[in-house]
Amino acid sequence: MRPLETLLHCILLIAIIATLRSAPPGSWLIIIVSGSVAIAIAHLTIERFRWQMIPAYFLVATCACWFLLPVPAMFSAPMMLALLAVWFWGPLFCIAYPVFRLPKPTGKYCVGTQIRYFRSETRLDPFREDTKTMRELMLQVWYPADPLTGASRASYRPAHSVTFRNGRFALAKTNSLLDAPFVSGETRHPILLFVPSWRGQRQECTALAEEFSSRGYVVIGIDHPSLSQRVVFPDGRVQLAVDMPGEDYSSEAALKAFVTSAEFQVSVRLADVREVLDLVERWAENDSGQIFTHRLDTNHTGICGFSIGGSTACEACGIETRLRAGLNLGGLVVGNCLTSGPQKPFLFIFDDDPAINPVNLDHQDSARRRAAAFGAAQVAAMCQMLERHGGYWLRIPGTTHSDLSDVPFFSPFRWIRKGGTADRKYVWQIIRSTSVEFFEQHLKSNVSIPFVSFATTFPDVELRPFSGAMHSVKGETDVNDGSTN
Repeated sequence: MRPLETLLHCILLIAIIATLRSAPPGSWLIIIVSGSVAIAIAHLTIERFRWQMIPAYFLVATCACWFLLPVPAMFSAPMMLALLAVWFWGPLFCIAYPVFRLPKPTGKYCVGTQIRYFRSETRLDPFREDTKTMRELMLQVWYPADPLTGASRASYRPAHSVTFRNGRFALAKTNSLLDAPFVSGETRHPILLFVPSWRGQRQECTALAEEFSSRGYVVIGIDHPSLSQRVVFPDGRVQLAVDMPGEDYSSEAALKAFVTSAEFQVSVRLADVREVLDLVERWAENDSGQIFTHRLDTNHTGICGFSIGGSTACEACGIETRLRAGLNLGGLVVGNCLTSGPQKPFLFIFDDDPAINPVNLDHQDSARRRAAAFGAAQVAAMCQMLERHGGYWLRIPGTTHSDLSDVPFFSPFRWIRKGGTADRKYVWQIIRSTSVEFFEQHLKSNVSIPFVSFATTFPDVELRPFSGAMHSVKGETDVNDGSTN
C-alpha cells in the first residue's frame, strides 16, 4: 500500500474502534473527520484515485455524515461493526491489487524510454484494407540514458490507455526516465525487438526490457493494432483487438481454427516487425527526434517475444537476415518455422505446462489428451530446429504461462495472477540471467561460454543445450542424437 493509503486506513480504523468503545463520539469527532477528509484529498491529489480504495472513500464520506448529521443510530454497535467489515475490504483490495514496483535493473546504465507513433507509407492495414488505411503502429523504446535531474519515471502504462478496471497500471511507476537523453558517447548499441502476446501490449515484459537497456541494449516494444488488447494513438483514437479463435482443444476443428488463427496473427506481426526493422535503419542514420542518430548498431539486432510474440520471433529469425538471435518466452511454433526453423541461434523458455509434460493421461478427457499430443509435437519440432541451428530449450518447474511476463509482479497472491508454485523472484532471476547471457553471447560476444554455472545456480531447472550451439552447459549432456525426451 502507498503511504497515504496506509495512513487513511489507519485513521479510519481508529475512528471506528474508538466509536465502538465510546458511542456517541465526543469532541474528537471533529479531529477525526477533518483528518480523514484532509488525507483523502491529499491521496486523491498526489497518489490518485483507484477503485481498490472505494471502501475507504465510502468510510470518509460516512465520517463526514457523522459530523454533519450526528444521528444517534449512526453510532450504534451494529453500525460500527458493519463499517468495520467495510473497512476490512480496503486494505485487502489494496494489498491484493497493489500499485506495484518492477525489480530494479542490474546493469550499469540508467534507463530512458520514449513512446513513438509510426505510420507506414507502403502497407495497408490488413484489418482495414476496405478503407485503404495505411498500417499504424505504436512503439515504446527503452534505451541506455544519462541521468536527468528532475526527470519523471514513466508509468507502466500511459493514463489514456487504461480503463477503470486496470487503472493502477497507470499509477505504477517503472524504472525508466521518460524522454531522458541517450547515454553520452559515440558507441552504437545493439537492438532488441519485443513482440507481445495474444491480445498483449508492448509493456507486458517491461522488467526484461529495462534489464536489457541497463546493459546497453535499445529495446523496441511493438503494439499491434487490432491484435493488441487496446492501442491508443496520439490523436486519441482507440483500436481494440478483434475477436479471433483462441487456444481451444475441445475438438479437432477447434484446434485447427486456433492454429489457423495463430498463423494469421504471426503473419501480421511479422510484417509489423519488418516495418520496424526498416524504421530502425532510418533512425540509425537520421532520427527525426535526434536521440537515436548514429547510436543504433543495426548489424547486431535480436528479437524476443512472449507467447504468440515468441512464435513471431521464431518466424522472423527464419526469414529476416537482419536478425542474429531470438528468444521465445512460452510461444508455440507455426508457419514456415515448423519446417525451416529459425536458422539462427535461439532460446526457448517454457513454463511447467502439463500439456508439454503430461503425467498421466489414461483418465483424462479427450481435450486434455489432444492438448498433450499437440504440446508433444510442438516440443519435438522445437528440438529439431535447435539441433539444426543451435540454441537452448529451458523449462522452469512450478510456473504457469503468465509467470514468463511481468504478471508475477502485479500481485503477491498466486490465485489472482494465476501463477505457479515457484517463487516469483526466483523465476525472475532465471529468466533474467538466461536471457541476458544468451544475447550477450550472440549480439555482443561478451560471453564466450554461456551458462557455465547454470546447473549450480539453478539445479532444479531443465536447460538443454543442442549440438548446433557453440558450447554445452556445464553439468548437462549435449543433445545431438535427435532425442526429444
